[in-house]
Parts: sequence; structure tokens; C-alpha cells
Amino acid sequence: MRLVLPEHLGEITLEQFQKYTLLLNDTALETIDFENKKISIFTNLDEKSCNLLTKKDRKECLEIIDNSMNRSIEFTQKFDFKGKKYGFIPNLDNISGFEFGDLQSAGMDVQNLHVVMAVLFRPIIDEDKYGNYRIEAYNGTQSSEELMKQLPLHLVNGALFFFL
Repeated sequence: MRLVLPEHLGEITLEQFQKYTLLLNDTALETIDFENKKISIFTNLDEKSCNLLTKKDRKECLEIIDNSMNRSIEFTQKFDFKGKKYGFIPNLDNISGFEFGDLQSAGMDVQNLHVVMAVLFRPIIDEDKYGNYRIEAYNGTQSSEELMKQLPLHLVNGALFFFL
């Protein structure tokens, strides 16, 4: 059996992190069940197969996962994702009431971060030679919420770090 483990935040999706956060809040789990679920979340290996891992391999998997989440965070303003170029809202002072309302409604709950990312990052529709750009007009998050769950976690954390 060959496992692919994340080595850094760029290899962890927001959705995986959301599942992991729910797992952390499940205090009723036995250690072995917690470990199986954790490995399953980050490797897409089913939980039954996790029971087949040796103690040494299990420990190594858990260490690699933990280390991948303890990397430095940098804000990334523009990036390519799923065949499109995305950009952070160029001027937060000029966000609409609609955007602000959706950000407030979503809050900072980890389970709503895909909504927050759908407000903050949108496809770039125009960019000049100086790096200035315009993003798609805001029409709500419904069309991009699910896509944002696949966003690499380093981009999510960078956007949140930006607000700090």
C-alpha cells in the first residue's frame, strides 16, 4: 500500500481542514479511531485500511500530517486555480454592502471559510502590465462556495493572516 501524505499546507484542501476541525471537536473518540479518521482525511485512505498500518507507519503518517500543518503562512494576492486566475479583493475599503453582509454572516467559523473565500477571491477579468487587476463583479457565493472547499489551505490561511 502506498500513501500520499501532505508535506505542506499547499497540499491540504480547505475541505480536509474543515473535516479535521470537526474531528478535533469529537472528544468521544478512542485514540485509534481518532488516528484512523485523521489519516483517512488527509490521505483519502478509508478508515478500515488505516487499521492495516503498522504502528511505526501510523506514527510516521501522523507526524508528517502534523508537520505539514506547522509551516509558515504568507499572503498570496493572485493565484491560478482550476484553470482560472483568481485575485483577492483589490480594495477592501470599496467592498459592497452585499459583500460585507456575506462576510459578516459567514463569520470566522472554520466550517464557513469556503464562503468567506468565495467573497474574498474571485476570478480576475482584467490585469495591466503593472499587476493591477479587476475581479469579477460580486453576485453572491453560491456559484463558487463548493469550489473554494478545494482551495489549498496555504491560500486560505494567508488571506486570514492578511486581516491580522
